[in-house]
Amino acid sequence: MTSLKGFISFGAGFFCMLSYVFRLYPNRIQALGLERSLELCRQAYNFLLEKLNQQSLSGKIDVGAVKHSIVELKNVRPEFNEVYSKALQPECDRLFSNLRSLRRLKKNGTKVGALRFKGKDWFKTFSYNQSGFGLEMVKSKKGILHLSKIGSIKIKVHRSVEGNIRQVTLKNRLGKWFAILITNATPKRMCGEKVLGLDLGINNYLVDSDGDKVAHPHNVDKYAQRLALAQRDLARKKKGSGNRKKARLWVAKVHEKIERSRNDFLHKLSAIYVRKCREIVVEDLNIAGMARSARNARNIMDASWQGFCKCSRTRLEALVASSQK
Repeated sequence: MTSLKGFISFGAGFFCMLSYVFRLYPNRIQALGLERSLELCRQAYNFLLEKLNQQSLSGKIDVGAVKHSIVELKNVRPEFNEVYSKALQPECDRLFSNLRSLRRLKKNGTKVGALRFKGKDWFKTFSYNQSGFGLEMVKSKKGILHLSKIGSIKIKVHRSVEGNIRQVTLKNRLGKWFAILITNATPKRMCGEKVLGLDLGINNYLVDSDGDKVAHPHNVDKYAQRLALAQRDLARKKKGSGNRKKARLWVAKVHEKIERSRNDFLHKLSAIYVRKCREIVVEDLNIAGMARSARNARNIMDASWQGFCKCSRTRLEALVASSQK
């Protein structure tokens, strides 16, 4: 059994920040500017990775020299001056964050390889850190996001932003642009006094120790027919053709719909239980083993029990961080 507690001790340095995801509506010129900045940030990441690999061969990694190589890159290739400087610097932080994650996995016994260069389809985000951005509200839910060297882009702010914005991350998802605003706000969160045990399953998504049942959403089954039609259409298209790219985008949009439906269910369900519990106890399941041996592997993976536990733990950790302020 795994216990998710609302009041547990964490190491020093744990903090919580709020992030908001809003849809952007750039015009054609602004969209080209976003795509250009994304492409140059991708090339900068690959350049930094190449410098890191060269240092690895010598046996000594100099973090400062890798960071300073961005200045060298700007001198050699003037087009990188088109990107705001604070958008290039986070790529170095991303590189070393990926390296730390790789070392952590290796330390835990996972078989890992080396960091790979990012292709165009593998690079979806770039960030403005600390400066170069500003949010201006025009009407109730309509605003303008000012980005240095890109312009002022329309943004739909569907909820109020608390705290000061520390970072803006721009993300391209299936041709749509989103802004992720990260703030320093730590709102007060409340939890209940109950201690509940949860039995995760397939017929019922979960049954708690009070006897309450939650039905399984079966997100994949809801969109199975639409997904099969899209994949069949993709299989008939000639590789490398424009029609195949359109069909691949259709398949990706169906998968995105399934993912967003699943995440919506997990976040809402975890929020309900965190509000009324101070401790949640769930089964310690071997999900990978169950998926390999069971006949209903699709339903097991669609349930995303690990995702539910992660959402609950994240909310409880945020609760602890806000209570320690």
